[in-house]
Amino acid sequence: MRGSVLGVCLVLVVLAGPSRAPAEDAPDVTAAFEICRQADALPSDDKPAQISLLNRGVQLAEAAVAARPGDVRAHLALCCTFGKAVEAAGLSWRSLQRLNRLKAMVETASTLAPNDPDVWVAKGELLRRLPPVLGGDVREAERLYRRALATNPDQLEARIGLAHILDGRDDPDAGNAIALAFTAAQQSGTPRQRAETWQLYSKARR
Repeated sequence: MRGSVLGVCLVLVVLAGPSRAPAEDAPDVTAAFEICRQADALPSDDKPAQISLLNRGVQLAEAAVAARPGDVRAHLALCCTFGKAVEAAGLSWRSLQRLNRLKAMVETASTLAPNDPDVWVAKGELLRRLPPVLGGDVREAERLYRRALATNPDQLEARIGLAHILDGRDDPDAGNAIALAFTAAQQSGTPRQRAETWQLYSKARR
């Protein structure tokens, strides 16, 4: 598997640059997304604090989904908080079970809103991070990222994901993609996104 086996594969990052204005989200969904963002600012080695915070986000998102099953943003908030909570908890015998639940969450969001750029990015993240044996598909992830960016050029997570893919295959366009992702992350990204793009940018400049 890519990264540190299943732990890295399970994270579903916060959608930073949604096509839908935050003001349009229900309060519980807004709160769940905010928790997902706040988790990126916690020390990477403080897993108990991350898990405690993210579990609150999962509860909020689960309640939002239960109250409004057709609200795709509620499902995306659940994907985000649940994915990060599983990653923070690390490997266990339940990892594959949780991965299957995460896949089901993404598929539900995709069914509810097949033309939503944020859904494309959520699915792209999962496909990029998973190995082929577990359903990963880098080419499809790239297609989804590019489709999202064509609709919403400010979709930061799509920029970061695309930069990773192009960098991974030494594509001639990798440098430009990394520079765009790095600039956007420094302007409006979370601490995790800024650190992640800085690593890509530093590597590309060597």
